[in-house]
Amino acid sequence: MKRLFKIFILLCFCLLIPSITLADDNAEGGEGGVGESETGYAHYNSGEYMYKVSVYVGLTDQAKTSDASLAKFKMIGSAPIYVRPNHFSLPSGIIYGKGGKVDYINGQTFTPESSPKIIIHNPPAPPVTSGGNILAVKEYFGDTESLNAFIDAFADQKGTTREGLVSNLQFTINGETGTVSPDRILPSKDADGNFLNEVPWLVVYEPVIIAYLKDGTTKLAFTATEYALAQKLGYFNFGGGADGQLITALTHRALPNSIVLEHSWFGFPVTPPLAEGINWANERIIQGGGWGMRFLPANATGTPEEPPSTYDVEYRVNTDVITSVEVHASSRITPDSKAYVHFTTSTGQSGTHALVLPSGGSQFAWFKWHTPSTPQDVTISVSISGNNSARIAGSSSATIHANVVELEELTPPDTKLFDLNPEGEARTPDYWLPESPPLRSEKLAATWGEWKAWWVELEDGSGYWEYEWITYSAELDVRMDVLPNEHCPTAKSDPIYYDKWQMPAGYGVDIDVSAHSWFTADSNMVTGAQNAIAYFPEFDYDTYNRVLDLKETGFDAEFWFKVNPDSHYAEDGDRVHFTPIWFPKNYNEYEPQVVVFDMWTPAGMLIGSHSNYLTLKRSVIDDWHIAPADPEEIMKRR
Repeated sequence: MKRLFKIFILLCFCLLIPSITLADDNAEGGEGGVGESETGYAHYNSGEYMYKVSVYVGLTDQAKTSDASLAKFKMIGSAPIYVRPNHFSLPSGIIYGKGGKVDYINGQTFTPESSPKIIIHNPPAPPVTSGGNILAVKEYFGDTESLNAFIDAFADQKGTTREGLVSNLQFTINGETGTVSPDRILPSKDADGNFLNEVPWLVVYEPVIIAYLKDGTTKLAFTATEYALAQKLGYFNFGGGADGQLITALTHRALPNSIVLEHSWFGFPVTPPLAEGINWANERIIQGGGWGMRFLPANATGTPEEPPSTYDVEYRVNTDVITSVEVHASSRITPDSKAYVHFTTSTGQSGTHALVLPSGGSQFAWFKWHTPSTPQDVTISVSISGNNSARIAGSSSATIHANVVELEELTPPDTKLFDLNPEGEARTPDYWLPESPPLRSEKLAATWGEWKAWWVELEDGSGYWEYEWITYSAELDVRMDVLPNEHCPTAKSDPIYYDKWQMPAGYGVDIDVSAHSWFTADSNMVTGAQNAIAYFPEFDYDTYNRVLDLKETGFDAEFWFKVNPDSHYAEDGDRVHFTPIWFPKNYNEYEPQVVVFDMWTPAGMLIGSHSNYLTLKRSVIDDWHIAPADPEEIMKRR
C-alpha cells in the first residue's frame, strides 16, 4: 500500500522547462468588432470594459474538470464581483445584473443590481474591444496573483478574511472529511514560492461592456448573457424598430462571440463562435456565449507560474521550437494583398508567414527554428509588411526576448550497498512509505488555426472573397515502462500482474519512455517531444532527477537513461538507475515518474507526465548466502 498524498506543492522543474501559466484554461476568442452605433441610438465605448468574476473552491481534492457538474465546488462569495481597469471612470447610475453565468444556467432569475462589489485590478481588454487579446486574457485569469486579489475581494464582500471564507467549510482530502486549516486550501505560497493548495480552484469570468441607451439616462453594465436575458424578458430591445437601441452588433454578436469555452467542463457544452455579422439567438447566448474558465488543480506541481521577469519565453539549447505572435486585422486581408509576418533571430535564422484575414479577424503567425547549442539570450524581431491593416498588439512590429538555457539535471548520489536512509541509518526509515507520484501541470493538447480565402464570382461578373477558418490540433501521448536492469540476476515476472516485474531492492532499473505526437496540421507546424526528466520515489519526486537521452527523435520519440558513470558496467553503456537498498521491500511498488516536454505548436508547448512501477521484494543482500563448502573442492584449492 502506498501512503496517500502529502502536501504536494506547486513548484517548477527547477526552471528546467519553459514558463507557462500554471492554471488550465478553457476559453477561446471569436471574431467581430463593436464599432459605434448610429447617431440618436444607444452607444458604447470599447475602452469601457470590465469582467464579472465568480470563484469556486473545490470541496474535495478529487474534483476535476471532467466532472458532470459543479456539485463538488462552492462559490466563495455571495454574488459575483466586477474587475475593471483604472483608465476610465464609471458613470453614476449604472444598472448591473446580480447573477453569474452559472447562476443563470441553473435557473436564477435575472435581477438588477445597483451597487455590486467592484475592484480595480487592471485586467486586459477582452477580444471584443480594440486591442483585445484572448491570450492576454487567459494569462491574466490564470495568474494566481489575480486569483488571490479576487479572493480578497470576496472576503471583503462578505465582511470576513480570506481565511474566514474557507475555515468553516467541510473538505474531503486524502479520503478524510472535515474542516481543515485554511493554509491547506488557499492558493498561498511557501518561502520558496511554491503553492500549497490541496483542493482545486475555478475562476469563471465574463466580459462586460457598458451600453448607454438612447434615452440619454439608462446605462447598462451587462454580460452577453444578461443582455440576452434582458431582451428575452422584454426589458429592452437592442435591435431595430421604434423602440430599438440598434446595438445588436455588441449585444448579440461581438460580446457573445468574444470568449467561449474551448472544452466541455463540468457538463457545460461548447458553443462555438458564429461568423462575423450573424446575430446569436438569446438562448444560444445564455447557453454558452461570452464566458471563459480557468482551473488551478489540487496538489499540482511541475511548471513555473509566470515567465521570468526579464524574458518573454524560455527555451532549451539545441531544440526545435516554434515562436508565434497573434496578428489582428482592422480590415480584410485578401490573397491579392497578403500580410507578411517576418521573424528574425539574433542568431541569424529567419522566416516569413503569409496571412489572409477577414476584417476584425485574427490568427497566429509562427516561425519554426532551432535554438543554439550554448546557453544565451536570443532576440526574435517580428515585423509586418504588405497589407498595413495587420497589427501585432496594435503595432507593425514586436520584439520577443528568449532565454535559451541548458537542461541540467540534479544527479542522484552514487547508491551504495549501505546507503543511509533519510533518517541517517542503513535501514528503512520508521513509518516511511513511498509517496504517490505528484500530479503535474500538463498541457496534452492544443488547437490553433488559420484563415483561407477564395474569390466567389457571381453571374454578373462581380464577386466577393469567401473566408473559411481551418482548425488544427495536436496531442501528446506519453508512456513509460520500468524494467529490471539486465544485471539483476533474480528479477522475474510479477506473479500477480504478468506485465510487471519483481526484483530485490538495491539492483538497478531501466526505463523505456515513448512520446507520440499526434496532429492534424502539416508537420512544419509542430515538433516532436525533445526533452524528458525522470523523478524518483526515494527522493519524494523532488531533490534529485535524471535528464533523459533521446533514443529516437521525431514524432514518435523515445527516451532512456543516460549512461550511469557509477555503474560497474558504465564502459559497456549501462543506462541504469539504482534503487536504494533501504527502500521498503515487502511487495512495495517502486514507481518512477517521467515528465516529457518541448513538443512545440503555434499555440504553445505541450507537456505530459507518466509513471509506472515494478515491485520490490527483499533486497540484494538476500541474494548473498553462506553454505557449507564441499570438502573435495577445498582440497582441490590447496
